[in-house]
Amino acid sequence: LGVEAEVAIGALLGLALVKLTQALSARFEVLRRLDEDFAALFAHHHPLHLTGIALMSSFVEEVLFRGWLLPQAGLLWSSLLFGAAHVPLERHHWPWPLAATLMGLMLGGLTLATGSITLAFVVHFTLNHFNLQALRESAARVTP
Repeated sequence: LGVEAEVAIGALLGLALVKLTQALSARFEVLRRLDEDFAALFAHHHPLHLTGIALMSSFVEEVLFRGWLLPQAGLLWSSLLFGAAHVPLERHHWPWPLAATLMGLMLGGLTLATGSITLAFVVHFTLNHFNLQALRESAARVTP
């Protein structure tokens, strides 16, 4: 794949994952609670700040987990370590590292399939960007 195709496919996959996470959050109370807790963290951040967070976290995590660790440790271990890096302090946030592990498997698979971290980065950034913006917007509706 060329870079343009990786960016386009990554954006589409990322947007599909945004829709999936929103649908799952609407259906399951434990995910709704996780969203509410995370929304409180981002309620007062400027949208550009959240874009920067999405950009930097996606870049650093893809370089570390898919660019460096995946070739060293393999798909399963790099994905498990990605999930472990997302273990929260609150016990009731257990879905987050589970989702991160599944994302690690998917992003690692995309990296192995393409031989590049570009597609994985675009998926990761798109998911983080739109979910952070949605969390901020939902918090703004609740808190004046």
